[in-house]
Amino acid sequence: MELLEMVFFAVKSYAISVIRFLKDPIAWILVLIMYSQYKKTSSIQKNMFGKKLKYPISELMTTSLLFSLIAGLIGSIMITVIGITLYEFSGFMFIIITSLILMIVNTRYLCLSYSGGIWSLVVLIISDLVDKGFISEGNIVYGFIYNNLKFDVTALMAIIAVLHLIEALLMRMDGYRGALPVFVKGNGKVLGAFILQRFWIIPAIIFAAGSSGILPFTTWWPIIEPPIQGNIIKNIMFMAVPFIAMLGYGDIVISTDVRDKVKRSSNGLFIFSIILLGLSILSSEYYIFKYIAAIFAPLAHEAFIYIEINRELRGKPKWEFREDGIVVLDTIPNTPSESMGIRSGEIIVNINNIRVKSMEDAGNALKSYPTFVWIELMDEMGHMRTVEHKDYANGIRSLGIITVPRDEAGIPMIRQNKGLLGKVK
Repeated sequence: MELLEMVFFAVKSYAISVIRFLKDPIAWILVLIMYSQYKKTSSIQKNMFGKKLKYPISELMTTSLLFSLIAGLIGSIMITVIGITLYEFSGFMFIIITSLILMIVNTRYLCLSYSGGIWSLVVLIISDLVDKGFISEGNIVYGFIYNNLKFDVTALMAIIAVLHLIEALLMRMDGYRGALPVFVKGNGKVLGAFILQRFWIIPAIIFAAGSSGILPFTTWWPIIEPPIQGNIIKNIMFMAVPFIAMLGYGDIVISTDVRDKVKRSSNGLFIFSIILLGLSILSSEYYIFKYIAAIFAPLAHEAFIYIEINRELRGKPKWEFREDGIVVLDTIPNTPSESMGIRSGEIIVNINNIRVKSMEDAGNALKSYPTFVWIELMDEMGHMRTVEHKDYANGIRSLGIITVPRDEAGIPMIRQNKGLLGKVK
């Protein structure tokens, strides 16, 4: 089968998987879970913006589902062209349960890179010990692995790599959306920050090998062959099987522009994914790369997260109280600041030629409810610009900005759960 035919087949199979997705009760349960997560963010929005939600739940849900469908198509084409196949995949539930247990330690450990890498190493080590005679086939440990964890390490690593590639793509396209302003404590001061939290439900396809199917084995496909010995592999047929994956992206931005932070994180995850996919392909030809891929998945993923967290925390805070102007953390919807296009991170220095250094100064500048205001803004590089707003009918009573206060008295602060019960929750 030619490459273009393979792509066409992937698109056709993906369309069928989307139809099945719409009929699948599990899919709708995941949609409800996603809805409940976005609903929780509305309380943060109400604390920061008041009654007006800047990011309605309907908008967050619609964009999440739209980008999920786009990413699912791209991922399905990749899986089809590469030829990631499932021949033996028992024991996946153990990987999921391990992810949930690890999540209690830290939520980022929910990622399959950790649990998948751990169980892949267990399977590889025990299989090698059996081959070398250190563990007999009648041993209870071998029996547990053989009966419950008989999966293809190469296929698992390749699936994890493709899912992370899809996640990196979604982060770049949609990860910045719905960024919520919050206040956190850092170095004894109140700092402004943004919480990023996005969810996607991905319908996709993967290939199961069997005696009957649709796609035949060819000279170049699948690139990742199933672990079948002898000439029997030439007679294997492959069937496209739909599956659903729920992906999420959570982050906090303290010292970087939101879009720049998302772009940087997605680039790092993309590099991780490409390397892991390359190791997976090599592992289908060279056994040692199964070990390398299984070790690389959790360690490299953890290193990527560690570098990103430290880079963010060690950077100069982007939003903190200043004595020389009013730092804009965010704008409230349907207010003069939003209509003027005032941007997060800018500093208000003058209102109608009145020097302002605090919200109290801004209130004094607007106490007569002027019908026209012009505001001088300064960015981080010291560049100045002027914006204007007019309201001849009602006058302008406030700008509608969220700024970083001097201290935490009376403001909602984000604090981490302490103790085992809080982590479990």
